[in-house]
Amino acid sequence: MGHVERMMLRLSRAGRLTTDTTADGIRDRMARDWQLAARAGSDASMLAHHRSDVADLNRRARARLVAFGDVGEVLVMAGDLELAVGDRVMTTRNNRRLGLVNGTVGRVTGAIDGGIVVEERDGRRHHVPLAYIERGHVTHAYASTIHKYQGGTCDELLFLGDDTLYAEAGYTAVTRGRERNQLYVVRGESGDGLDAVRRALERSGAKRTATEQRRVRHV
Repeated sequence: MGHVERMMLRLSRAGRLTTDTTADGIRDRMARDWQLAARAGSDASMLAHHRSDVADLNRRARARLVAFGDVGEVLVMAGDLELAVGDRVMTTRNNRRLGLVNGTVGRVTGAIDGGIVVEERDGRRHHVPLAYIERGHVTHAYASTIHKYQGGTCDELLFLGDDTLYAEAGYTAVTRGRERNQLYVVRGESGDGLDAVRRALERSGAKRTATEQRRVRHV
């Protein structure tokens, strides 16, 4: 039995592998489990490989927060982005003048001068102006890509697996949560989805990138 097979078996036996027959079903379960963890006071995060999946998980998570009254007064509307007291957000562009760094995550605690106040877990506060928000440099941060989460840790990590993963991403999925790492997979009607994820996790991302670069050089 290979190391990936053993890892998947350990996750399954520990109740750390969640499956569903559809993509819609598995994402709903992730959003629900994330909200339950957050409501219990856990520092929980969702991860996915693709930005489109991250955007979808953010939408689902926030819809649940709104439905259950877990966010407060709406402070800013910028395009499709709605920011309310209690929202977890991420800045996505450096602005040294404002003291804002790409990848900073915090909670919206109030409004100031048409913008918002964001407080990090360590208590540091940032004024995020409306112009910065309207330029698209703020997003909800209930979910994140693997790339954005490099080096991050949390209490509970919920990870969306698919057939585009690779070994290094799998390592992130089972090590970044201090108390729990949960893998979510669309198994399909026949279970072939799980097999596809197993095969994907056996590949090295570094080797794949090198192969892709060689192909480009020879085109």
